[in-house]
Formats: sequence, structure tokens, C-alpha cells
Amino acid sequence: LADWFPQDNNNFRGDYGPTTSDIRHMVSGTAVYELPFGHGKQFGANWNRLIDEGVGGWKLSANIRLYSGTPLSINSGSGCNNNCAGAFDNIEHANQYAPMKIVGRGTNAEGVFKWFGTDASAQPCTIAGTSPTDNPSCAYGMSSADFGNAHIGTERGPGFRNIDLSLFKGFRTVGSQSIKARIDAFNAFNIASYGNPNTSIGSNNDNFGAITGTQSAPRQLQISAIYEF
Repeated sequence: LADWFPQDNNNFRGDYGPTTSDIRHMVSGTAVYELPFGHGKQFGANWNRLIDEGVGGWKLSANIRLYSGTPLSINSGSGCNNNCAGAFDNIEHANQYAPMKIVGRGTNAEGVFKWFGTDASAQPCTIAGTSPTDNPSCAYGMSSADFGNAHIGTERGPGFRNIDLSLFKGFRTVGSQSIKARIDAFNAFNIASYGNPNTSIGSNNDNFGAITGTQSAPRQLQISAIYEF
């Protein structure tokens, strides 16, 4: 949730759940590979100095980050009437009736990517109350009072994938001086990692579970040179 305060000061356990930065699975690593071209290498051992200087001696590095999604909390918007903390509290928990079943996750007929899928349990109840009267299969519904019974972090958002590549080499100039040339490709394969979905239950439930953005930047290229002396 977006609050910095508990939903109910008399029930801290109602806000028990994983932190928003909880990542269950993560893979991160860096590798550097010296390309086999140039003098003393597998290919180009007999190249003249000009060709060797331009083509030989390059190194390729890769930085990989893969991790699973962070917790999501389902809320029913700002409907507090009595026990709210003024301007510091504008979100209340939804009611949870059953676990949500994820089926058919993807883009629907309207062209909207629905993270929670198409199962009936992913369509929240819009009538506030203590039971899902308008959709017997719904997993979440709007609370009928100031406090909903859903805990925080009951669902999970999309994961993140990113691979950066770099190609670099040092060119000798005078004595011990050199120029280091480098080409960087950030998000080299232009992987689109989805942003978090809409988790607010309201009058327009067509937006519930919809993803409209990404958490990854598009591919970016950078060329740089450093003179060392």
C-alpha cells in the first residue's frame, strides 16, 4: 500500500505481510570475455600491426540481472469515514474472500494487459459488504467499513530482466599512455519488463490488474573514450 501508517492503529496485525522490497528470487552476475582475435590469440596471430591495433585485443563484458516480482497489496481506494489518519491515510485494505486464481494472464480483447488474468476470482466485487454478493467467485471486494481484512503483499507483481553489454579495448599511444575506447549497450536486447498492475478496486474494475507501463528503460547505446597518461 502507499500508506506510511497502519490501516487500524488498534490492529497492527492487520498490516502484517512482506515488505514491498521483498524479492524471493534473484540472479545477478558479471562476466568478461577476451575475444580470440589479434596477436597471440587463436585468430589473427599473423595480422600486421595496423589491423591488430584496430581489431585485436577487444574484450566483451555482460552484466545480468534477473529477479522475481515484489509484493502487491489490494486496496479499495480512499473510502475512510471515521478512523483515518487525516491526510496521511488515503488507502484502505480490500476485503479478501478467497485466494486469487491466475488463469489466462496476458492481453485481452481490448488490448489491455491483465496481470491477474481472466478467471472469475480476478474480477473483484464492486458492492461493498461482508460477502461477495455480485460475484460469488471473486477473491477480493470493497470493504464495507473503514477497514478491510486483506493483508498487505498478498499478490506478486511482474519480475525484472536486464542484460547490459560492453565492448572495450585499450590503444597504446606514447610510452605508457593509452586511449581506452568503450561501447556500452544498456538493456542490450531491449527486454520490456512490465510495471506493476493497478491494484485498486473501485467503480471501474476494467482497470483492476491492468499494466500500462514498464519498469525497464529502452535500449540505450553509449560510446566513450578515456585518455590515460
